[in-house]
Amino acid sequence: MVLLSFLFGCGNESSYYKKNGKWYYDGVIINSQSEPANFTPIDEYFAKDAQIAYYRGTPIFIGNKGSDSTSFQVLSKYYAKDKTMVFFL
Repeated sequence: MVLLSFLFGCGNESSYYKKNGKWYYDGVIINSQSEPANFTPIDEYFAKDAQIAYYRGTPIFIGNKGSDSTSFQVLSKYYAKDKTMVFFL
């Protein structure tokens, strides 16, 4: 059983994880403006909270305008969109 766990991993497909009530990406704490309960990993690279979306733990901003988390959609590993923009990350 241990060998199978070693070979196939634990099944966690995301680099996002929650520890002691805080969210992390690859060991770096994410400074979300929302409550931790509102933070949701989407896949290995993208996540969102009640206000904004994140790529690899970093908030997605274009200039001073943040991405809209309510309309945010992942298109591929590097592309995403919200109601007003398409993002290449």
